[in-house]
Amino acid sequence: MTTHNMLRDLGYTTASSGIKAFQRDYNRVGSRPLLVTGELDATTTAAVELAHSTSEMFKAMRDQGKG
Repeated sequence: MTTHNMLRDLGYTTASSGIKAFQRDYNRVGSRPLLVTGELDATTTAAVELAHSTSEMFKAMRDQGKG
Protein backbone atom coordinates (compact mmCIF):
# COMPACT_ATOMS: atom_id res chain seq x y z
CA MET A 1 0.00 0.00 0.00
CA THR A 2 1.34 3.43 -0.87
CA THR A 3 1.79 6.24 1.64
CA HIS A 4 -0.98 8.17 -0.12
CA ASN A 5 -3.36 5.23 0.31
CA MET A 6 -2.37 4.90 3.97
CA LEU A 7 -3.12 8.59 4.53
CA ARG A 8 -6.54 8.19 2.91
CA ASP A 9 -7.20 5.07 4.98
CA LEU A 10 -6.39 7.09 8.11
CA GLY A 11 -8.91 9.76 7.05
CA TYR A 12 -6.59 12.41 5.60
CA THR A 13 -6.33 13.82 2.11
CA THR A 14 -3.10 13.63 0.14
CA ALA A 15 -3.10 17.36 -0.56
CA SER A 16 -0.59 19.51 1.30
CA SER A 17 -3.34 20.57 3.73
CA GLY A 18 -4.16 16.93 4.53
CA ILE A 19 -0.51 16.10 5.11
CA LYS A 20 -0.20 19.13 7.41
CA ALA A 21 -3.28 17.96 9.31
CA PHE A 22 -1.69 14.52 9.77
CA GLN A 23 1.60 16.10 10.89
CA ARG A 24 -0.19 18.28 13.47
CA ASP A 25 -2.26 15.35 14.76
CA TYR A 26 0.79 13.10 14.95
CA ASN A 27 2.64 15.77 16.93
CA ARG A 28 0.01 15.47 19.66
CA VAL A 29 0.89 11.82 20.29
CA GLY A 30 4.24 11.08 18.64
CA SER A 31 7.39 10.96 20.71
CA ARG A 32 9.36 12.89 18.09
CA PRO A 33 7.59 15.89 16.56
CA LEU A 34 7.30 16.21 12.81
CA LEU A 35 7.96 19.44 10.98
CA VAL A 36 4.61 20.71 9.68
CA THR A 37 5.54 21.23 6.05
CA GLY A 38 2.76 19.57 4.08
CA GLU A 39 5.41 17.40 2.42
CA LEU A 40 5.82 13.64 2.61
CA ASP A 41 9.44 13.62 3.69
CA ALA A 42 11.09 10.47 5.05
CA THR A 43 10.15 11.23 8.67
CA THR A 44 6.50 11.89 7.83
CA THR A 45 6.34 8.79 5.65
CA ALA A 46 7.66 6.69 8.53
CA ALA A 47 5.07 8.26 10.86
CA VAL A 48 2.24 7.52 8.40
CA GLU A 49 3.41 3.90 8.15
CA LEU A 50 3.53 3.60 11.95
CA ALA A 51 0.11 5.17 12.42
CA HIS A 52 -1.40 2.99 9.71
CA SER A 53 0.08 -0.26 11.01
CA THR A 54 -1.07 0.61 14.53
CA SER A 55 -4.56 1.35 13.23
CA GLU A 56 -4.65 -1.95 11.35
CA MET A 57 -3.52 -3.83 14.47
CA PHE A 58 -6.32 -2.31 16.54
CA LYS A 59 -8.87 -3.11 13.82
CA ALA A 60 -7.70 -6.73 13.75
CA MET A 61 -7.87 -7.01 17.56
CA ARG A 62 -11.37 -5.52 17.57
CA ASP A 63 -12.53 -7.85 14.80
CA GLN A 64 -11.04 -10.86 16.60
CA GLY A 65 -13.14 -10.07 19.66
CA LYS A 66 -16.37 -10.11 17.62
CA GLY A 67 -17.16 -13.69 17.35
